[in-house]
Amino acid sequence: MKIYGFVASPPSRAVEITCKFAGVEYEFVSLNLMKGEHMNKEFLAINPRHCIPTIVDDDLSLWESRAIQQYIANQYAPESSLYPSEAKARAKVDFWLNWDMGSMYAAIAAAVYPKMGFAPIPDDLAAKEAKLAEQIRFLDGSIPSGNFLTGTDITIADISIACGLTMPCLVNPNFLDDFENVKAWFGRVAALPQFAGVHGQFQEFAAQMMAAKAEEEKNKPQVKTAF
Repeated sequence: MKIYGFVASPPSRAVEITCKFAGVEYEFVSLNLMKGEHMNKEFLAINPRHCIPTIVDDDLSLWESRAIQQYIANQYAPESSLYPSEAKARAKVDFWLNWDMGSMYAAIAAAVYPKMGFAPIPDDLAAKEAKLAEQIRFLDGSIPSGNFLTGTDITIADISIACGLTMPCLVNPNFLDDFENVKAWFGRVAALPQFAGVHGQFQEFAAQMMAAKAEEEKNKPQVKTAF
């Protein structure tokens, strides 16, 4: 399997981590969105929507990270608890995946990505931050004590949501301090070696990116104002 993705992208990392949990061998093809590498001709021939992550597995080309996670679990780990086959257990995972896509990750993109320079700062940023806090309060009240989202086993929903939360935590390392259950749950997910390895690569990339940005700011010509 080939994964076309970018280490800074939470959905890309969610797919890569799912592969690790499912025991899938893969080749990661990095496409740096900031350099426009996702617009190259070769990638457009695979995915005309030029979004990441995208996978190629034999004759299958597929994008949309949660659909990819579902495919990986179904194809390579059908008996695992990553995406349980029993209807009610699977419905719980599907609920969280849909909530993540429509509510949590949308709120993260709206409230956090402008601060990272990925989108213009909106006039109603404070309202978007409040909306994100509302989503996390809901998550905080929904996690079973000491467990993962749907019980004692990690699922692809835990992976997807935890990857999204790395972005507000990058902007503010203390972001989860007011959400005790979420913070403890995130710690449980992040401690698993399949997650930790990919997350560590992201942290290293983010540190380099922030250092480069700080250096750029430092070297900007100073504008002197005469009075």
